Amino acid sequence: MNLQHAFNEWIGEALPSVPPEDVRAYNFNIAERVDDFVVELIGAPAYDPNNSDWACEESWSCRPSEFSLPHTDVGSEWKPVEELVVRFVSEFLTNSVDLNAQWLRDSDAVAVGFVDGDLIVVSTARGEL
Repeated sequence: MNLQHAFNEWIGEALPSVPPEDVRAYNFNIAERVDDFVVELIGAPAYDPNNSDWACEESWSCRPSEFSLPHTDVGSEWKPVEELVVRFVSEFLTNSVDLNAQWLRDSDAVAVGFVDGDLIVVSTARGEL
């Protein structure tokens, strides 16, 4: 199974069947462990393009569900992994017909970034980046 397909399946399983209450924006958090990188999805009550910490206030999380990217598959350098997750999220948002993809697209923003790092905004409700 390719990683994009596995990522899409994970999102489908990690997201609830209806949008979580009080969530206006989403962030795919990335963290590194000894043997892999892991991705989790959080929901925030607000998106503020002028505040880089907007995703620090969680009102929903997919925990304990996480997506693993083993070093044996993706290497151990953080930047290429961040770029890979941005591509995965963009692909899912652009091409998925899943209902979850639609309400992610309808949210104020969807971002990707390492925990305690800068966020890369992948989409906004107005399509502005």
